[in-house]
Amino acid sequence: MLLNNHSYYSLRYGTLSEKQLLSQAKSYGYKTLTLTDINNTSGCLNFIRTAFKFDIKPIVGIDFRNHHEQYYIGLAKNNQGFLELNSFLSKYQHQKVSLPKVAPNFKNVFVIYPFSYLKSLKKTTFYDYEYIGVTSNDINKLGFSKYKNYTHKFVAIQTVSFANKRDYNIHRLLRAIDKNCLLSKLPKEQQGLPEHIMLSEKDIAQKFKAIPKAIENAKKIIEECTIHFDFSKNRKNQNLSTVFESKEKDYQKLVSLCEKGLIKRYNEVNTIIKKRLKKELDLIKKQEFVSFFLINWKIIQYAKSKNYFYVGRGSGANSIVAYLLEITDVDPIELDLYFERFMNLYRTTPPDFDIDFSTWDREDVTKFIFETFNKNQQVALLGAYVTFKHSGAVRELGKVFGLPKFEIDKLSDAKFDYDKLDDISKLVLKYAGYLQGRPNYLSIHAGGILIAQKSIHYYTATNLPPKGFPTVQFDMHIAEDVGLFKFDILGQRGLGKIKDAIHIIENNHPKVQLPNIHNAAPFFKDKKINNMISRAECIGCFYVESPAMRMLLKKLAVQDYLTLVAASSIIRPGVAKSGMMREYILRHQNPERRKQAHPVLWDIMPDTYGVMVYQEDVIKVAHHFAGLDLGEADVLRRGMSGKYRSREEFQLVKNKFINNCRNKGEPDDLIFEIWRQIESFAGYAFAKGHSASYAVESYQSLFLKCYYPLEYMVATINNGGGFYRTEIYVHEAKKLGATVHPPCINKSNIETTIYGKDIFLGYQHLQGLEKKSMVKIVNARVNGKFSSLDNFMKRVNLSIEQLEILIRIDAFRIFGRDKRSLLWNAYYKTNQVKPNKSQSQLFEVAIQSFTLPQFTITAIENAFDQIELLHFTLYNHYMLLKNSPENRIVSRDLKQYLNKVVTIYGYLVTVKKTVTTKGEAMYFGTFLDQDGEWLDTVHFPTSAKKFPFKGKGIYKLTGKVVSEFNFLSVEVVSQKYMPYVQNLT
Repeated sequence: MLLNNHSYYSLRYGTLSEKQLLSQAKSYGYKTLTLTDINNTSGCLNFIRTAFKFDIKPIVGIDFRNHHEQYYIGLAKNNQGFLELNSFLSKYQHQKVSLPKVAPNFKNVFVIYPFSYLKSLKKTTFYDYEYIGVTSNDINKLGFSKYKNYTHKFVAIQTVSFANKRDYNIHRLLRAIDKNCLLSKLPKEQQGLPEHIMLSEKDIAQKFKAIPKAIENAKKIIEECTIHFDFSKNRKNQNLSTVFESKEKDYQKLVSLCEKGLIKRYNEVNTIIKKRLKKELDLIKKQEFVSFFLINWKIIQYAKSKNYFYVGRGSGANSIVAYLLEITDVDPIELDLYFERFMNLYRTTPPDFDIDFSTWDREDVTKFIFETFNKNQQVALLGAYVTFKHSGAVRELGKVFGLPKFEIDKLSDAKFDYDKLDDISKLVLKYAGYLQGRPNYLSIHAGGILIAQKSIHYYTATNLPPKGFPTVQFDMHIAEDVGLFKFDILGQRGLGKIKDAIHIIENNHPKVQLPNIHNAAPFFKDKKINNMISRAECIGCFYVESPAMRMLLKKLAVQDYLTLVAASSIIRPGVAKSGMMREYILRHQNPERRKQAHPVLWDIMPDTYGVMVYQEDVIKVAHHFAGLDLGEADVLRRGMSGKYRSREEFQLVKNKFINNCRNKGEPDDLIFEIWRQIESFAGYAFAKGHSASYAVESYQSLFLKCYYPLEYMVATINNGGGFYRTEIYVHEAKKLGATVHPPCINKSNIETTIYGKDIFLGYQHLQGLEKKSMVKIVNARVNGKFSSLDNFMKRVNLSIEQLEILIRIDAFRIFGRDKRSLLWNAYYKTNQVKPNKSQSQLFEVAIQSFTLPQFTITAIENAFDQIELLHFTLYNHYMLLKNSPENRIVSRDLKQYLNKVVTIYGYLVTVKKTVTTKGEAMYFGTFLDQDGEWLDTVHFPTSAKKFPFKGKGIYKLTGKVVSEFNFLSVEVVSQKYMPYVQNLT
């Protein structure tokens, strides 16, 4: 009889999870329960999936509201009714208009109009499926209403939104957050009622004893509603099943494409290749994943027709079929990629393809997917929920309670003594804890797209976010539970760099003949590139530029493709956490150390010296070492991430892993050490094919940087950099021989440009310069370069504030006048002549000119202007110090100070925080020394606490020089932030 129940997916309204609702219903003895979230179906599928565990029959629907006003409740009689409800809600959410006051003519839906709403609607005729919802508060009003004779249409409504008084308080806080108002100012109509809690069936019957027909109708509705989705282990794949009319034609097409791919990819097709291909094709057909491959192939064909750069990665990169279809560029035969990571008889999910495009190309590819496969509303972006984090919840609640900003900052940053807080602040912290982890609002998955066989509305309603593509109201875990598997179409700046770099190279070197960048194999053997990798000179090059990767490349002395593939996975947090990164390095450097590997582990992972490095190593170890079948092994791998860690299935597999090893006679200390390694990294490590794809892209970037370094750095700057801020890529370009200029009024464009070895920063780097101002400048220059400031002011209509930015950055320096003179003239002439924006001047108006004294502009003044306007300076930072460094020790000198304490100066680039086993904060610092070379530091908890970082700038660092695997760093014992000279301009 509970026909209107809200979970916390009634966003910023409800307070209970689906499981909490079901658990409470079971405790009251209910055998049926509805879920009717407000304008949302996010919780429905998981509610249906979970209900059977509570021995409860699930019913789903929607509480349709226009803002706070409840219009009607729709309950799905069956799956088709759920489709109707989802389609109806989606239509209005896409159009972003109010819902109609009267429900449409549904065929498989019960509609319940609230009695209080009907009074204003004046509805007097009802279809068989329409009812009047009566609450206990309405009973006394019925006798005085025109609906008093509609007893046959009454249905009892006991809304459930909360469990108790605390939940009601949370609800009110959520409503205030949603309305962005003080709790004390929250309107009554925006709130539910305290009595919206679950009651027993007996209590409800007692409340409605005056109108028993309302109870009878509620029971009738419950009996007639049923909903079913298959969540079983052997559920049918719900993705689009055919691409070329029939499954047989699809398979024939796949085989044909593979045969063509063999000729293109291999000079000689040997028995190993043929066997691998047959094995994959047979399994792909048996598992009914043919269409999954063909859809990815169609996407790639479109991208190639547009000359879009892409990288195919994920576990699908372990597949020879994917390689032959050019979905990936990684040869699984050459790399001996483990087929069972990609697919096996026990695996019910399709292989994972992540296809990266440049950010700009990705939007068009997404549009293509919707236009090609969305015949019956079958395509949607995958949703994701943004949950309340503690810090964010504190900020929201602080505003709701009316705290001043400085107090909110103090609470959010945890900079307080709890015992000294007032009651309101303690209340904020208390309720922030309650909100933590609850859904706040619906977002979009990073790149997931669903392509279903049925309409996507069979499963969910959809929103239409600013991107303009329908988005489902659940996340990837729920999608997989019901048999919908995502296609990952991702945006990646690295590909934009490669594409743009080629274009810039062709412009800057018109006669150059570039090799086919997509064929990276020759780059793997290029000594110049490999030497660059071993020296870790990879700034700007995709995955290998970070401080941690730079450290690893040096420690491993990487000089080949296969070691770079391993390094791409070793660097992941899980491998490092498990201690296997260190063990891999030791075995890589010392062949004798390799003898310590367990014989079974050595046999199954010889290429990584018996060390688990890749995701599939979990499957190998579980299968060959612990004797699990491949399906159980894959459950183990998947169980290491997210919600699967709590699944009963995972616990059973873990127990079997341990028992099998014991039965084989393995000692417990070895069993639990290997289990510890699996548990610590399986959710973070890459599949080998995925790592190989990353390594391929890294080599493509490295080739461009090695042979065309300046053009590549310009492309990097124009694509938003990478791991580091723009300043570091500008610095790298200077190190590589470029002369970098601040924006110039005649030579710069919106983006950064290069002429020979001269790089001119783009207008886009100027803080405060509006995009429309940039466009005006570039458009005006089509008619010729500017000849003076006066000429510029006549041709480009900018405000004095915009003009001042250009003058202060010295964009007019080519005219030979100093900045102060130009500023004086600009202000004088702007005040004298007010331009008419609506018409051009017929005659030039003469303005009296004055002779100004010669002003001196210092380098320090220019540097500070650049820091303000660019957020970095092209000058040497060390010249800005108030006090010059006391010595000239730089990074290249550290070797001679090994195990000694030194004082060295560094300009801070980045800091990485980590936590020790004791929970204490420590840091890894990356600096530039006085010569502009890299300096790496370690800040253990004691020094980190005593000498904290104070932001960007130069530090005087004192510490011990240490070496690990020939990688030098300074273990800092003290550091001092060095002040700059004052800018007196």
